[in-house]
Amino acid sequence: TKYRELIKRDFDELVFNYLVRNKKSTIILSGSFIEALFTYYCERKRIKTISYTLNTKKINKDLYDCTLADFLNYFELQRGFKRVIVYIGNLSRVYRNFIHPGNEIKNKERLEKSKVELCFNAVLEITRYILK
Repeated sequence: TKYRELIKRDFDELVFNYLVRNKKSTIILSGSFIEALFTYYCERKRIKTISYTLNTKKINKDLYDCTLADFLNYFELQRGFKRVIVYIGNLSRVYRNFIHPGNEIKNKERLEKSKVELCFNAVLEITRYILK
């Protein structure tokens, strides 16, 4: 499929960065990889538009314009989609936002190995769920 090469390439790059301890790269790539998996899942299920409500506002987005946050908001409302997948996907979203220099300085938190491992393990769990 058209996703095979993309998923393999991105997974290889993610694993490489994780193994050489490139913390920021691993976190960024984990979110991007999860977005690719969610796009693949939706396409496989013939979902072309992602719709959800946010603060009483109805959001409709074309599948290929969705961010990780869009997918997580959408899947949170879907029956049959494992809720734990949404929760662990949120880890990558939260930590991916954390790595912006302004957030890192303002919050005075360190980018620790445990955060990187959570994001990497989130990818593994979501991959198992989506590709099963």
